[in-house]
Amino acid sequence: MNPKISVIVPVYKAEKYLHRCVDSILAQTFTDFEVLLIDDGSPDRSGSICDEYAKKDARVRVFHKENGGVSSARNMGIEKAKGEWLMFVDSDDMLTPHALKFCLAHTDGVSMVCCDCQSVHEDGIKEYPRRKVYAPEIIGSLQMVKDILCYNTLCGPMCKLIFREIIGRERFCTSLHKGEDAQFWVSVLIRSKIKIYRCSEIIYKYRILRKSLSHGGKERQIGYIKDLISYLKKLEDDRDIIRLNLLPEIAYCKCYNYLEIIAEQGCIKQFSLEDHEDFIRSFQEYSIKIPPIPVHKLIATNSIKTVSMRLTLRYLPIMMKKWIKGLLYHFNNI
Repeated sequence: MNPKISVIVPVYKAEKYLHRCVDSILAQTFTDFEVLLIDDGSPDRSGSICDEYAKKDARVRVFHKENGGVSSARNMGIEKAKGEWLMFVDSDDMLTPHALKFCLAHTDGVSMVCCDCQSVHEDGIKEYPRRKVYAPEIIGSLQMVKDILCYNTLCGPMCKLIFREIIGRERFCTSLHKGEDAQFWVSVLIRSKIKIYRCSEIIYKYRILRKSLSHGGKERQIGYIKDLISYLKKLEDDRDIIRLNLLPEIAYCKCYNYLEIIAEQGCIKQFSLEDHEDFIRSFQEYSIKIPPIPVHKLIATNSIKTVSMRLTLRYLPIMMKKWIKGLLYHFNNI
């Protein structure tokens, strides 16, 4: 008989925290589950630790693969999972003891349960403040997509229990290293009409690591953000995005990430003329229809309008030249 839940854990260079992660899963008060440990070609002892758990507990299944990144590891987990429901846990994080039981208790009439997490510093002592607290509610997939694109809810794979059949053929994008979590949920949700139970119950401990991928070097992060912006631009032509009128939320997400580049770089020199024009167009689109970008993203420039003005002044001569050429071409062809 297949288990009720499959917990997928991508594993890479995780020997320091892996024991605490897997132990927190095996200690769940709900027991009808399997743990899929996907060793993503880890060069340390992580693979061996995974094998040790498989020998001790029949609920643990281990798969070793060549290194391909966290998205490819999660995708393998989806392919190998036997459970009716799926949950993702990162190898340096932990579940609270009641996590699976709580989520499963709220699955009546819904296809996804979204809870909350608490961020813990690497040394395990300092806990960071929680985000917005949600009263328990049932929302539609479209509202969830909007909240993900506008960073109003958890974008990552953690803290979510999802009915496996809903995922279908959708997979994590292996070419993205930032925003791949949001990409996955948006891809799943825009093609389904499901109900989601959302609340602020803490079921997950998210460990903040100084050397983690999400807190890496400046230049690498800028590259990852640019890749995400390029992906968002392609989404503007997606039929489902257009059909569901999600272009304002896509514009918001792009603006948010353009500001991430400014925040990382400390100036606007990373912007090309095309970036500038897209930034202004996206700002004009989102500013009327959805809430403003959070204050902490407005950095030293004080407001997005100031950034827009500075960019406009910088490229005004180029834009005027293009406009004059277009005007002359128009008159010459009358």
